[in-house]
This record gives sequence, C-alpha cells and structure tokens, in this order.
Amino acid sequence: MPRIRITTLSWLLVLLISLSLSAKGTSERQQTGTVSATDALDRTVTLAQPPQRVIIVGKSAIVATDAFLLFPEAVKAVVELPKTDQGTGDLYSLLLPQLAEGARTPEIPSIEEVIARAPDLVLMKDFTYAGLGDKLTAMGVPVFTVSLEMPEDWRTELIQLGKLVGDTGRAEEVIGLYTERQDKIEQAISAIPESDRPKVLMMRVSSTDGPLTYTVAPDSWMQTRFVEDAGGVPIWLGSGFKNKGFAKISFEQIAAWNPDYIYIYSYKDPAENFLAELKNDKRWSDIPAMKAGRVKAIPGDFSNYAQPISRWILCLQWMAADLYPQSFPGFDMEQEILSFYEDFHGLTDSQAQQTIIDLYRASVQAN
Repeated sequence: MPRIRITTLSWLLVLLISLSLSAKGTSERQQTGTVSATDALDRTVTLAQPPQRVIIVGKSAIVATDAFLLFPEAVKAVVELPKTDQGTGDLYSLLLPQLAEGARTPEIPSIEEVIARAPDLVLMKDFTYAGLGDKLTAMGVPVFTVSLEMPEDWRTELIQLGKLVGDTGRAEEVIGLYTERQDKIEQAISAIPESDRPKVLMMRVSSTDGPLTYTVAPDSWMQTRFVEDAGGVPIWLGSGFKNKGFAKISFEQIAAWNPDYIYIYSYKDPAENFLAELKNDKRWSDIPAMKAGRVKAIPGDFSNYAQPISRWILCLQWMAADLYPQSFPGFDMEQEILSFYEDFHGLTDSQAQQTIIDLYRASVQAN
C-alpha cells in the first residue's frame, strides 16, 4: 500500500477543522467555567479551570515537556519537571531556571509520590499511561496524555493542549509557525523531480564500550518522514522494518545500499563524536558518500534535533538545506535556531542564546 503524503492543503483543512472545534470549546468554557480537551488516547479530560499545578512524568517526558511549555500559561502552572537531560545537557535548566531549581519528578514515580504533590493535572506520554496513568485516573487525579510522534501530531495535539490550558490562540500561533517553516521547504523543493532526489540513509549511532551500533527507524516514524519531507529518498524504506522500534543494520548493508547521503544522530551522546570515529575507520573511507563529504552528524544543542521534540522542525530545515543548498540561498541555520527559540519558547536572553549557538556549533564541528 503506498504511503500517504499529507499536503499543505490537507494541513490547512486539518487546521480549519481544529480551529472550529477549538472555538466551540472556548465558547463552552466561557459558559460553564470548565476546560475540556481530548488526549492522545482519545480520552476526554475535563477540569474545573485551566490547571494551576501540573506535574509531568513518565518515560520520554521531554516530548511532553517541550510541547506543554510552548504555552506561557502552562509554564506558570508546572510545579515539577521530569528529567529532560538525555545525556547531553538540560535545556530547561537554562530556559526556565525558576523550575530547574526544584526537584525533578522521577521517571516512574509511585502513586503516593504524585498524590503527595497535589497536582490538578498529570501530563505524560501515551505509552506510559498503562500502569501509572490509569491508577491515578482511578483515584481521581486528572491525567492527560500526548503522542507527538509525527509532525501532524504537533498540530492536532497542540490545539487540544491549548484548550486544556485555556489558550487556543497560542496553539494557533505555534501551529502557524511550524506551517510557515514547512511551507518554505515544500516550496523550495517542489520542482525537483523524484528521479533527481538523492538516496539518503538516516541512522542512529550508539556504543556501549564496544563497536558502534547502527540502527534505522521504522518506515512510519518521524525520522523517515524527515528524509521524505526534506526531499530525499529514505534508502531503507520498505526493507521490512516494522513498528517495533529501531532495527539494527550492518556495515555491509550500508555499503550495499550505497546511499548518496548519510546522516547520523544520537540521543545519549554527541553525534559529532561518532562521526569523527567513522571518519577514522578505514572501512568507511571506501564508502562513496564518505569520500564525497556527505556523511554528516545531524545537529542539536541540548538535544539532537532528529527526534519528536519541539525542535524537530530544525532538523527538517537543516537537512533540506544540506541536500539542496541551491534551493535555499542565504539559509542561515544559526539564525533559524535563534528565531525558533524566540518565537516558540520566548527566549530573548542574549547569554542563553549564545549558549545554545555554541552547543549547535559544537554539534556540527565534525561535519
């Protein structure tokens, strides 16, 4: 069955429908004094008022944190953050020092720990609901889940988060910011024929005190979409990898695929360190993409951009501009990063901005 590509027109239709539902929700809130939204598990969560005490918990909580804190009202409500350092630094210690000073929520806290903090809302990823969220719900603690695994999720779910915090206007604003950046990419590469689009391998690299391990994401994950939406052809697409997580691939498989571009990323360690190791590996010196200087580390700052966090759009922008520099004249990645943090997270402090840019520069130093 062919993969369905969602066009800008489709996004506009989704946005119009979402805004219509949002307007209805706002009207109801004004009449009843409550806020109500539908979470990623299709559960309707209703609160007497926008949440005042929010705790974020569970695995991959950085995703939920990134999305929730796009809303200024939500920032005021969060009383405890989860662990958001994936191993390369903590953005929110810089972005929100007032929250960073407090304790961090355990990844999987006990029911007693959560209740002791007296939250009026607990936020978590959808796959962590069973075993924790369901028990909290049974005890009367409101729980809201998010997925946010694909670009379209960031549009539909932000509308729901906006309804929940009583700020649908901000949700519409953020969706517009994402759409604007994606539209520029789509317009820049739209005239490039499919036959002229490069074969791209985007792989995660890791190591546990041994040889490097290479893995690729399933066909339906965001990493595959990054390549497609940036104008590349995911060379591993259709190789039988299903939705069971990252699949290990061998060096021999990489050589046989012979991709035009290879992009590597890592979450727990700086990707640029692995790239330096590949460049010193004699086997890799014979890979055509390596010879052509087309094996690169996907950048990041406190976290690598190649994942479903709020900064996923920066990965897409960087990759599209790297694949088609002639289609993005004057593209300035550092400026895109600075404007992202200002527009999406309200960061204007020059010292904090410089810290982020320094981290970005370090992440591309091996490229």
